[in-house]
Amino acid sequence: MHRSLCILSAAVLLAAATIAAAQPNQVIPAAANTAAAPAPGRPVIFDFKDLGDCTADTGLTAQQEYCQTSASLTKPGQAHWYRFNVLEEQSALTLHFLITTQNGRVRMGLWLPGHSLEEQPSVTAETLLASSFAQELYITIPAAQLFHSPGIYTLQVMTEYGAPQYVLRADMTPATTLLADADRQAIKQVVKDCCTDLNGLVCNRLNIGIDAQDIDSDLCHTGPIQCDRDGHITDLVLQGTNGDQDLTCPGFSAGFAQLPSLRRLDLAGAHLGADLPTIAQALAPATKLQWLVLRTANIVGQLSCDIILPSLQLLSLTRNSLTGTIPDCYTKTTTLKHLYLSDNSLSGPLPDFTSESSLELLFARDQQVEDKPSMTGGFPAGLASAGNLRYLQLSNVGLSGAIGELPAGLKYFNISANAFQGPIPSFSTELVSLDISANKFTGTLPSDMSAYANLVDIQAFSNGLEGPLPAKMPPHLVQLAVSGNKLSGPMPALPRGIKYVSVAENGLEGNLPDGPGASSIWFGDFSSNKFSGNIPTALSQAEELVYLNVSRNQLTGIASPEAWNTPAAITLDASVNAIQGTLPAVLAQQARLAYINFGSNALTGNLQAFAAAVQPDTQVGAVFDVSSNQLTGDLPEGLGNLAVFSTAPASFPSWDELDTSGYPVKVFSVADNRLSGPFPAFLTSSLTGLVAHACSDDTGSCNVWVDVDGGDNKFSCPGKTM
Repeated sequence: MHRSLCILSAAVLLAAATIAAAQPNQVIPAAANTAAAPAPGRPVIFDFKDLGDCTADTGLTAQQEYCQTSASLTKPGQAHWYRFNVLEEQSALTLHFLITTQNGRVRMGLWLPGHSLEEQPSVTAETLLASSFAQELYITIPAAQLFHSPGIYTLQVMTEYGAPQYVLRADMTPATTLLADADRQAIKQVVKDCCTDLNGLVCNRLNIGIDAQDIDSDLCHTGPIQCDRDGHITDLVLQGTNGDQDLTCPGFSAGFAQLPSLRRLDLAGAHLGADLPTIAQALAPATKLQWLVLRTANIVGQLSCDIILPSLQLLSLTRNSLTGTIPDCYTKTTTLKHLYLSDNSLSGPLPDFTSESSLELLFARDQQVEDKPSMTGGFPAGLASAGNLRYLQLSNVGLSGAIGELPAGLKYFNISANAFQGPIPSFSTELVSLDISANKFTGTLPSDMSAYANLVDIQAFSNGLEGPLPAKMPPHLVQLAVSGNKLSGPMPALPRGIKYVSVAENGLEGNLPDGPGASSIWFGDFSSNKFSGNIPTALSQAEELVYLNVSRNQLTGIASPEAWNTPAAITLDASVNAIQGTLPAVLAQQARLAYINFGSNALTGNLQAFAAAVQPDTQVGAVFDVSSNQLTGDLPEGLGNLAVFSTAPASFPSWDELDTSGYPVKVFSVADNRLSGPFPAFLTSSLTGLVAHACSDDTGSCNVWVDVDGGDNKFSCPGKTM
């Protein structure tokens, strides 16, 4: 019995859409077009041939070497779906999916036949290369798995960040293809030179693969290693864990260059101990090598020009122990396109560029010597002439000075945590991501950024920027982070689809944002400004909202308080305002709202309705602070159900973005009000229970601060009246 592979169609949909899982033996016609009338809640299905060069009606078979398609994702949460069928015809093969992205990141998952797409994917992609705005992921389906699992497979590509453009390639290796003898001998040489311990994962796999006689252990069918039809290795990916059992060869190995068709060599996580001149000399005969990844591979010494081999297009030297300056051959190269130098100890100035430079991507962030940024100077004069440069990442390296003209085609620009100063430079409208945070920039932001149709990320926090926010925001902005400046004026309308807004510690005034854009955010920090009026319904009814901080403003109320509906919310900080009225009882019904802080406001009335709405075993109120208000009445027993008194650790996250202003893990504070009545029995019983609990066995469960004193609070002993 033989089987063949047939890729059929791609579906474009938002992440929330679902597809009914196909039955294992179902066969779908190769050119089926179901785009005309999709079922409600189902994705629109397009012919696969409409999305790329995989145009054969019979789909992919073992007779094809590879097939690829290109596409773009433009919205947060958007996904493309690809379905393919294993038929009981023709030959078995190993299928290898490789996705390469620019302008953003994606997730890739695979559902096996019979598995529901409403569940997590059966297989998730492994990472070959990852950076802020470029990545490579892969999934390999071995021939044995395809042979024994006929049916419909579904592959998903979903936006993780940005507006990714991707190339998805499917390589088919027939089951009849086994490692060529010449490559077998080359791998033997590598094992001899670099494997002092055959128990290590990489060395063990190579050692077994040398003698393999079937597809189960043959290197040509061991992802992510790839071979051509003649059994010659094209992609040798041997990622380790940077341990003593990984590849260790201070003299490198000539065996790598003896692989006649090698185009990609990935030794990330190896424990090489070699320097770059030694590696360059060993790889010089590898005339087809295009990708060389030596990330976290214990490379020592300084950068050398000879490692830029004539055919090399990508070089990754991230997270090694490299020192010295960056030679100008790295920025004036006419062959290299992607260069990764981040997390080393490089020093000195950034070398100059020329108009002939082929570099499209330069990532060299986090250069430090003795825990201090180690590079000096500013941008070289020739940077603007680097017409091919699209992605530049130089955060936390020690550069300073004013910024002049930049390359016209920049899409990604990150120079955060340096000492640049002066006005913000001009950028091309092709820009996708901008991060100039933690510098010394002054001046204003552009008033109209509506032409920046691709811009999804603006980070300019911790500078000295003044004036208003842009009156017209980029239409597809996802993240806005401008806290810690001197901005003033009103908050403009937020674009639809924005998810992260941080404008804290400025001088912004007027109303908080309302409308469709505000209702889409999941993180909003508007604290320490001069906002007034009410918390708008767009925020109090935002379905995806996780974190909202409006503290330290001049707010006076909540629009439609009893209609509050934030099912995903974990943190709500509205402290230090002038909010009037009663504490909305509906807050107790927000199932995940672990952090509630309305301290230092003008709340009145009692807590009876709120307490009655608190359910036992709730996650609500691990932090509950209504101190410094004008609350009256007693403390109802229902408050004892708050999560602050649970013996389980608090469930709200401890991310930096979810700072709890220095509070202990759990807080119950009703201090400085006008409360009265008997001292609540639930306090004594709950606290006694916490003390009796094995606190040391559950870190955080007993870290509780309770404050009921101060102001006009007057409680009597239980059983006595005032």
